[in-house]
Amino acid sequence: MENKELFKSTSSLGRICSVIAFVFWSLAGIAQDSGEKELLEKANLGNPEAQYKIGESLFEKKEFTKAFEWYSKAAMQGYAAAECDMSYCYYAGIGVEKNVVKAFEWYSKAAMQGYAAAEFNVGCCYDAGIGVEKNAVKAFEWYSKAAMQGYAAAEFNVGCCYNAGIGVEKNEKKCWSWMVKSANNGYLNAQKICYQNYKAAGSEWMGIAIKYILLASQQEDEEAKRMFKEITGMSYDNLGSTYKNNIKMYTGEYPIKFKGSAVNCSYQYYEIGDIRIYHGIFEAKSKAIVRTKEGKTIPVLTIKGQFKDGYRDGVWSIQYQYGDSNNSCDRIKITYQNGNIDGSLEDLSPTEKINAEYKNNTLIKFLWNNNKGESVEAHMDDEGYMHGAYFSKRKNKYNGGEVIRKGNFVHGISEDYSELYVQTGDVRRGIISKTGDRKVMDLYDSEIVDFMHNDFRRGLEGLLNNSSLSTVYPISYGLLEYRINK
Repeated sequence: MENKELFKSTSSLGRICSVIAFVFWSLAGIAQDSGEKELLEKANLGNPEAQYKIGESLFEKKEFTKAFEWYSKAAMQGYAAAECDMSYCYYAGIGVEKNVVKAFEWYSKAAMQGYAAAEFNVGCCYDAGIGVEKNAVKAFEWYSKAAMQGYAAAEFNVGCCYNAGIGVEKNEKKCWSWMVKSANNGYLNAQKICYQNYKAAGSEWMGIAIKYILLASQQEDEEAKRMFKEITGMSYDNLGSTYKNNIKMYTGEYPIKFKGSAVNCSYQYYEIGDIRIYHGIFEAKSKAIVRTKEGKTIPVLTIKGQFKDGYRDGVWSIQYQYGDSNNSCDRIKITYQNGNIDGSLEDLSPTEKINAEYKNNTLIKFLWNNNKGESVEAHMDDEGYMHGAYFSKRKNKYNGGEVIRKGNFVHGISEDYSELYVQTGDVRRGIISKTGDRKVMDLYDSEIVDFMHNDFRRGLEGLLNNSSLSTVYPISYGLLEYRINK
């Protein structure tokens, strides 16, 4: 990816940064799969993608005037990436006379097509008054559009806006949520700020602090490397040869209890100073067992997964054996990427099933059904609000009759929500609001949200509905696990 940057703001604040990052860039890289001759032929025939790729290649070679010409050809056909890069040329005066007004105009054209980099750049323009009058509210709106597409720099700026009350009401919770999303999406400044804040939160959060400074150091940032050395007393550049190559294996009891029984555990790790960082396989089995019909003994609880530099990565599984005549069990599978739940979550119990999809720790899609014919289907947006079609078929807890609930949601609001009581044929209709406002017929947002939350929590935490399993929470929920050697 060719980054076209104005500047990056960094912060050494111990609390959340209030400085906006301005990064003007293109998302697209240079394709090398087509020969230059074939690419030129396509471009001369008017293919905008080919025209754009030639422009990118020329820009790489620092032939800026020619690059701008090819960007222009593609941009005139509405090719968003070219519009975005041509905007940068106008902004920086590269290959063409500097003109910030035209830069803003072309960024706006690309942004109106939903191009995330351009949406972010339009936000920067409104924020700094580049080619347009300053407008903090519009800056926040455009940052938000890009952030909702997972654009890391925009996520960072949205967090900063919430922190400082720039274009939006101050909200510390939302500020931190967006800052963590940005850090988890690889944005360097956000990673360093997360490190500083977790470090300041106390020793119990030090493991997570190290996760973020490790991620930042992996980007070869010298400041991050300096921070890493300050907290560990070790050089990051020696991490691979000195630490990661010295993988150790722990085998013994793990400090969680299951039904009053200890848990045996095996895991791999390396050490940085007095901090033990999980890296490699992890397997925990309860000493509590059940006996199969064949006479074999099986641990009641088994947890398997893999760590990478202290955070979960890949598929983790939790298995709980009931020990009945059929030896049935719950099987929970959770997909992690860089410590975040990202992908599928499955809970396949004998009586009910949960299938969910996550994006960067946020529940996006939720499916639940049981052997009584009950079911729920729901979708969420990036802020955790109901968004999209909702359907629920459940038993009425008062008379046992069936109730079908459905509605279409937009960011937590449904204007067509309905409840059909199958037994009587009665239908209730109403408006569901994320604010909890009651509109008609005593319909509350909490009726849906509470149910969703409870079932989602059960799927995520796996075994928490059984109070005797409450101490399993750190494992089944997916919190980062570090051990301090003291």
